[in-house]
Amino acid sequence: MRNKKTDRIYIRIEPSTKEELKKYLDETGRTISWMVTKLIKDELDKYYKTRQ
Repeated sequence: MRNKKTDRIYIRIEPSTKEELKKYLDETGRTISWMVTKLIKDELDKYYKTRQ
C-alpha cells in the first residue's frame, strides 16, 4: 500500500470571497492549498501556545 503525502479536503466559500481570493493568489503566486495549510498551521500554533 502506498502512503499518501497529502489529504484532500473540500470547503465551501462565498463566490465573492472566492473571486477576491483568486485575485490575491494570482498576484502573489500562491495557491489555495498553500493558503489553507498556512491558516490551519497558524491556528494550531495559537492553540498550542495558549495551552502552555
